[in-house]
Amino acid sequence: MSTRKLLVTGASGFVGRFLLERLQRENSVSLIGLHHRELEEDANTLSDPDLAWQQADLPHDDLCPLVSGIDTVFHLAAKFSLSEKKSDQQDMQRA
Repeated sequence: MSTRKLLVTGASGFVGRFLLERLQRENSVSLIGLHHRELEEDANTLSDPDLAWQQADLPHDDLCPLVSGIDTVFHLAAKFSLSEKKSDQQDMQRA
């Protein structure tokens, strides 16, 4: 059985962490947990040889190298702002 490569955006968030925990119980998966902000200390509880943490800024970084070879992306990342500034609105849409 080949290893499935999975990427989870928003992996350090509330829902992302639960999904990572669930996916870690699967056989033959390799996980990339994508996060924007610095990881909190308790993220180490999700450490696993098959889990690699990667920091990226979805609206601004080139993600092509990161998603190359990925079989499935679980897109849970979001950006929220009450600002009416056009740049903030565009960042939310890009995320």
